Amino acid sequence: NTVKYQIIIDDTSNFSSPIVDYTSALDTQGSRSFTVGQSAGSGTYSTGTNGQVLADGSYYWQVKAIDNSAAASSYSVANSGNVAFRVDSTLPSAPGTPTTASPSSTATPTWTWNASSDSGSGLASPEYTVRWSQNSNFDSGVTISTTNNASYVHTSELAQGNWYFQVKATDTVGLSTNFSTSGQVFIDTLPPTTPGKPTTTSPTNNIKPTFSWTPAIDPGVGLDNVPYNLQWSKSENFSNSVFSSAVNTNTFTHSSSLTEGTWYCRVSASDLLGHNSNYSLIGNVIIDTTAPIISLIGNSSQSLLIGDNYFEMGATATDAVNGDISSWIVVSGQVDTTKIGEYQLTYSG
Repeated sequence: NTVKYQIIIDDTSNFSSPIVDYTSALDTQGSRSFTVGQSAGSGTYSTGTNGQVLADGSYYWQVKAIDNSAAASSYSVANSGNVAFRVDSTLPSAPGTPTTASPSSTATPTWTWNASSDSGSGLASPEYTVRWSQNSNFDSGVTISTTNNASYVHTSELAQGNWYFQVKATDTVGLSTNFSTSGQVFIDTLPPTTPGKPTTTSPTNNIKPTFSWTPAIDPGVGLDNVPYNLQWSKSENFSNSVFSSAVNTNTFTHSSSLTEGTWYCRVSASDLLGHNSNYSLIGNVIIDTTAPIISLIGNSSQSLLIGDNYFEMGATATDAVNGDISSWIVVSGQVDTTKIGEYQLTYSG
């Protein structure tokens, strides 16, 4: 009514070179367990010892029962003779440092890294754990995900600013590498601020005026090397005959002459990633290089007698830019009809 068990562990399927051969002591019938390296106790080791550790590799095992009359059963082979278990104490190889294009105008960048390998049990599924944070120490604001590929695409948009990204590999027995060195990306999806309205002296007879405006500010990677696009036109809504120039500062002096009339001007800014601001408010300048024409009403000379009344007939004035400017006329001089003489009046505006 007593039984003992003989267990054999081998790294070959024909059990020709046992690594462990242990027979337990006779005991009442029932289930038993065996741990590699356990104390022999009342049993005996034919092969193997107390404290034994198996090397990494694949193993097979079989067990049979022996009663107190030395009658023995056949061996029962674990896992139908296939590999019964694997010992894997070796970490996967470390994945490479994640990389992506930086700075990035997309908020869902794609990271890639050199793949890990595992010579033991193989990589797990999923193979990699990734994490990212705006804190370089990863002690706050950390998001974690997994992937079976040596790449990762964010499915949720990252906020503007610096982000750090790390990856580690895990094998099928749960052994993991440390997290990799951090990859880094600067996310910049915001355009520069809108520049100020272009201004200049107006009206002016300067046919090559200088416009200036409040500079734009970029919250990300910085303004482009030539950040401003200036447009000017006689069309207030810039619907036709629009001229433009790239400008590297917040001032611009026209190199070609502007014709007479009202010109409208606006400016936008761009950053190093090609993000463009809105156009500024529209500034304007009146170019006026033609003197007004003053025309007298009535004769240019009059003859009066002493004591007669003088009636000022006035004049009209027209301007190529401003049209009728008669109200701007200033008359200087006076006529004294109590004294003989010649009197001259001057009309200006």
